[in-house]
Amino acid sequence: MAERRPRQERAEQTQRALVEAAAEVFAAHGYTGTNLGRICELAGTSKGALYFHFATKDDLAAAVVAAYQRSVAELSDRLLAEDPASPMGRLVELSYEFAIRLREDALTRAAARLSAGSAPDPRDPADFAQGWLELARELLVRAQRSGELRDGVAPAAIGSTVLAVSYGMRLLEPDRDGVEDRLAESWDLLLPGLVSDEVLERLGASCGMELTGNQSASRVRPERPEPAASNG
Repeated sequence: MAERRPRQERAEQTQRALVEAAAEVFAAHGYTGTNLGRICELAGTSKGALYFHFATKDDLAAAVVAAYQRSVAELSDRLLAEDPASPMGRLVELSYEFAIRLREDALTRAAARLSAGSAPDPRDPADFAQGWLELARELLVRAQRSGELRDGVAPAAIGSTVLAVSYGMRLLEPDRDGVEDRLAESWDLLLPGLVSDEVLERLGASCGMELTGNQSASRVRPERPEPAASNG
């Protein structure tokens, strides 16, 4: 039993390393352009070890998508574990998280490419965003219940719009700062039509957000810590 546990742990570590490496390569090259040898090189393992865990490249792609879906489910569980002070503030944070993961997180970028038709059996593109969409709509329903939304605002439609804007930013901006700036501008346009002036002003105090600008368009974005100073 003592020998079996270390062996099992090593197998699990190898499998995780292969999925992480596959995510990097799928994200960069898509399904067709992905070379299994490159995945093994990044994972620091052999092709024999790869085929022990994954019989085909499609099995490996499915494992990457499954890992991505778990990461979204974990985020959803964390954000919905307790009611936030401001569901709308949490939705703004979610939009930034989605856009930044699409630029910087290998699992998210790989899942996006694999759902875009690059695999022989591509995943439904709707499945890629489903977890995010359900989370956005739940936050909007909570915002509606708490009185943050204006009368007549439909949570389902707004949830789709918010994610579409966040998704599009990865195509329009070359860097993270640009993504955050464009999202802030988008929220400048969206929020006044979604929440009352009172709620708009309250977002800054209740959600740790920075509000600047004027009464017609207040700049809203989650506060982020300054990067650590380099010791070099």
